[in-house]
Amino acid sequence: MTDRPAQVQPGANYKGPTLRVDIIATAAFAIYVVLHYVLLLISRNYAPSYLDEATAVILLPLALYYAVTPRGWVPAVLFTGYAALLIIGGIQSTYGGVEQPKAAIIATVLDTKLFIFVLGLCAVMNRLDRPVDMFRTLFLAMIGIGIINLPFVVLDLVRGVDLHGDVLLHKSSLPLPRGLFHHHTELAWLYCIAAFGAYTLFQIKNNVRLLALTAVFAVAVLLTVSIKEIVGLGIGLILISGKAKRGGHLGTALIGLSIAAAATVVLFTTGFGAAILNHASMFVGGHAIPNVRAGMTEASWLIANQHFPLGSGGGTFGSAPSYQGGYSEVYYAYGINTLYGGSREYSGYLQDVFWPKIVGEGGWIGFVLYAGFLLLFVQRLVTKPARSSQGDPLQRFSLAIVVLVFVVSTASAPFTNELLIFFMALALGYGSRARHLATQRATPRRP
Repeated sequence: MTDRPAQVQPGANYKGPTLRVDIIATAAFAIYVVLHYVLLLISRNYAPSYLDEATAVILLPLALYYAVTPRGWVPAVLFTGYAALLIIGGIQSTYGGVEQPKAAIIATVLDTKLFIFVLGLCAVMNRLDRPVDMFRTLFLAMIGIGIINLPFVVLDLVRGVDLHGDVLLHKSSLPLPRGLFHHHTELAWLYCIAAFGAYTLFQIKNNVRLLALTAVFAVAVLLTVSIKEIVGLGIGLILISGKAKRGGHLGTALIGLSIAAAATVVLFTTGFGAAILNHASMFVGGHAIPNVRAGMTEASWLIANQHFPLGSGGGTFGSAPSYQGGYSEVYYAYGINTLYGGSREYSGYLQDVFWPKIVGEGGWIGFVLYAGFLLLFVQRLVTKPARSSQGDPLQRFSLAIVVLVFVVSTASAPFTNELLIFFMALALGYGSRARHLATQRATPRRP
């Protein structure tokens, strides 16, 4: 008769290939984040780099490997269907202005980065023995970068120009600091994720200094006067706070009510609140002005209805090749060319929206396939079993990232941004992590 082996905590005494994978993945992820900010710092103007494209090439074999696993083939089929619609739609498109099928192929390749990042990081997550160590390293990296950048944020506000000598933009009467990284939205994303990381570490370690850092980073987000990031930050912090006690949501409710009350006071009694409301009134309400975001949203519905089932095709609407490799005639057909930031002469706002691009280029079927791909992973994250009765702080952090990215996607294109696509894929990968894998690896076999 053999004794039953004792259960060992995941990763407690495990050595070998899995430990090496943990070390390599942690180092690679930290390098990716640091390199993103180094490239921003040394660039003369704010522009995307090839960091995400190069990383996608490295991750491609892992993504293909995961795509043929039992948990990977369904999302792979969904995204493949979406990509096929873009290509076929581009070939069938009657709109000129861009070279087809070249524009459709480029648009599809750019969208495929999300597929590769998510499935590739799912494959990596399933090999990690202690993901908490990797997350902790990333949290510390974002917190460190955030702290280093803080003096330059203050310097921006004092001088009215950034470190590179460029005059700050203003929202109403408020200056928008950039710190070291050229753009106020990069600042907002940095401090949102740093705040989430600091608050998650506070949940794990209960160190009051981490709570103070969370507050400082939250203030830095407020200084960017960026509505979508502020909303995403508030919801994310509520999610990370978790439950006050087992089976109860009192703590979450109290924190939510406190944030809502504070936001109401700020909005209606301060100059900062007035600037937020004034900016919001440009897009909604009776004083809204014609703008690219609203125009493209409305046009995307018309395109999906009038060109059912294919949409206008890849590379024709809201994607980089739709205006960088020419100028799509779709913009003339639906009046986008008459809007500021949407014209052939100045097309800088055509990628300030995301979902209209999915709906317009891929039609309603493409939208369902793309959204289904994402929601499948979100569902896995939401239903992931908690590690204890108090819940899983890493799961709550991941949910906060997902919410932030979805909120940002209402007025930006985060699923092609090299920072947000990485953290989104990381969060979704954690949700798809095999639930029993780490325990199995750490449990000795019977003799």
